[in-house]
Amino acid sequence: MLIISVFFGLQDGPLAGAVVGFACGLVEDSLSSGPMGVNALARTLLGFIVGSIRGRIFRDTLWYRISVLFLASLLGETMPFAILYVLDRADSFLSNFRNIVLLSALYNTLLGSFLFFLFDRLLRKYWLTQKRI
Repeated sequence: MLIISVFFGLQDGPLAGAVVGFACGLVEDSLSSGPMGVNALARTLLGFIVGSIRGRIFRDTLWYRISVLFLASLLGETMPFAILYVLDRADSFLSNFRNIVLLSALYNTLLGSFLFFLFDRLLRKYWLTQKRI
């Protein structure tokens, strides 16, 4: 879900990133046993932040998007733990960072690189077929 939020933030800007991030976060919250709304808040903020950065320093290269995805994954996976830590509902923050956040960021970056390539191809194909009509 994080990958989808980042993709729409990069593709369509802060509003789309925030709306898609909120929807993805609600899906994550409904499937998790944690408090409702933590992931929704984190994904909304993440989609908005990535979309805002896009407007300032957007580069349409794969390496730029991969690096943004890695940094967004670090931030996006840290936010729910930080929120739960502030609410005094999380275990050790550093333990979670090492064991979950770093591994998730690497996994999201690898999977997201492939998905970004796939989404770009599908959107270009859809865009080109729509222009001909």
